[in-house]
Amino acid sequence: AGATFLGDTGLWFVPTAEILGHATFSASGQRANFDREQGFTDIQHYLGTFAVGVQDRAEIFGSFRALTRIDRDLRPLFRPALSRVGGVVSDYPLATDGFSGNEVGDFILGAKINLLSEERLNPAALAIRGLVKLPTGDEEAGTTTGEIDGEVDIIVSKAAGNVEVAGFGGFAFRSDPSNVDLPNGLRWGFGVGA
Repeated sequence: AGATFLGDTGLWFVPTAEILGHATFSASGQRANFDREQGFTDIQHYLGTFAVGVQDRAEIFGSFRALTRIDRDLRPLFRPALSRVGGVVSDYPLATDGFSGNEVGDFILGAKINLLSEERLNPAALAIRGLVKLPTGDEEAGTTTGEIDGEVDIIVSKAAGNVEVAGFGGFAFRSDPSNVDLPNGLRWGFGVGA
């Protein structure tokens, strides 16, 4: 396992239920790219992450999106008649230009609590993860919602030889910026590292 784009221990975009040992830490620099159907939008983050293990039961982690850019290709930018592609991107509803430019993004801070661990001879690892998004991005450029958002996930992972399998599911809570009503959402993912 390495560090996810959010900073916790995991496989690229999927966290593992295992955590760093007590007083050990990790740090990384990454580029993360997301494509959203709404507006045919491409979102790029150039970010730095960190994590530290606490008492072999928890991991405190974070990710700072030092540079975020949002490229919305649909013209005109919004087309309400095309509900599948014409609306706003839930994570970036303030993006109202075709290109945001290179701007500062948000800061993510979270904790993962390890409930079961293969290191403690459990058959698989189980953890709960919570995080908050602090709105440090540029509202005018649309690289933030300007509001605090949160997520809670349950994570299960299993190592077998040189292969690790992980999956998670959870819920995203989104605060509404002025004049925008954002949906909350279900989150899930699955990954294999070898």
